[in-house]
Amino acid sequence: MLLKDRKQQTKPMQSDVAIPGPFKILLVDDDPATRILVTRILRQPDYAFTEADHAIQALDLLEKSSFDLIITDLRMPDLDGIAFAVRARARWPHIPIVLMSGYFSETAWKLDSEVFGGFIQKPIDRAMLIRIIQPLLVKSTAKSHGAINSNT
Repeated sequence: MLLKDRKQQTKPMQSDVAIPGPFKILLVDDDPATRILVTRILRQPDYAFTEADHAIQALDLLEKSSFDLIITDLRMPDLDGIAFAVRARARWPHIPIVLMSGYFSETAWKLDSEVFGGFIQKPIDRAMLIRIIQPLLVKSTAKSHGAINSNT
């Protein structure tokens, strides 16, 4: 019955719109449980995750590989998520960045609306996370295909 109802919708919801993948997502969080949770929440064939447990490792991964999206925690040792996100944005401005935290941060909230692709509050809500990342992935992929086509 549920499938029947979904087929009868004339206009698909944004979260139901199929977007081509696979999308390479860099997930940065010092908490292994959070990394496992996010990868389980977003477990789909279209998402390929590379995990980093700290920001310095993530910057190194960014130098070596291309990514369509970065999801980063704000509170991490050595280099916090905001400092990491600022550095990543300066070096790779075409990659959208989603900030996540279990702690409300006025700075992060302000940066989110001015600079970054989104902010997700922990505990993570699956529907909200998908609603934030899907349009960013579509935009990121369009930019990267444009960059690839212009260089060939």
